[in-house]
Amino acid sequence: MGRALVALAGLFLVVASPAFAQASAWADVEGDVAQARLVSGVAGLGGGGVLSLGLQIRLEPGWHTYWRQPGEGGIPPVLDWAGSTNLAGIEIAFPLPKRKSEGGLTSFIYENEVVLPLAVRVADPARPLGLRLQLLYGVCKDICIPAEASLALDLPPGTAGPTAFADLIAKYDARVPRASLPGFQFDGLKRENGRLVVTLRSAKPLVTPDLVVEGDGWTTDAPKIESLDQHRARLVLPLGGLPARITAWDGLTGLELALTAWAD
Repeated sequence: MGRALVALAGLFLVVASPAFAQASAWADVEGDVAQARLVSGVAGLGGGGVLSLGLQIRLEPGWHTYWRQPGEGGIPPVLDWAGSTNLAGIEIAFPLPKRKSEGGLTSFIYENEVVLPLAVRVADPARPLGLRLQLLYGVCKDICIPAEASLALDLPPGTAGPTAFADLIAKYDARVPRASLPGFQFDGLKRENGRLVVTLRSAKPLVTPDLVVEGDGWTTDAPKIESLDQHRARLVLPLGGLPARITAWDGLTGLELALTAWAD
């Protein structure tokens, strides 16, 4: 069964030569337990606009890395694009992670492989793009290792036809929570008796709905499923875990949080 996912962020609580389109060589980490590289979905810059690229990370079996919000244990990825040339802007997206609970701690992780889609804008499409990335991220199994990689990718002016990486990037982009998704929506959101109560509605049958509320460096635990039928779920989260600075609410307005929900 397909997975539906949707996010509300900041609303309530808030290449001339095909060789240039290929990614840099894999950057290995600690005995090849993880590898990272930049990949491009287009062969060149075309006339400008938004280019589809990706940061691909592969992990050996049993190892994992972390979502933008790692949870109670873990290291979020840090991307530094200093040193890039002809770069006007870049936005990174995070596909939906897996919730991992172990030893009383909850983390949000990626296993095996993940591609973080990159929406890239160039300053001048008549000049080559040179991406340079200093990547810091965590990889964990029985122990956690802070990993570092220096990555590079160059794209020339000219045709922006698709490369062999286009479908891979699109596959992971489809897993990124969006502010709206046909057939899946937040049907209700309120504070009730010291709890956050969220109602989800889905055109597809709901099996195991989940919800994450993110703040500045923290996340909530898994929600309690208070009611569930095929197309509607009522999820409840205690508010005791929210930051102490969030005390007086006018409904749910003005709080700086992000709300992401998904359902198998």
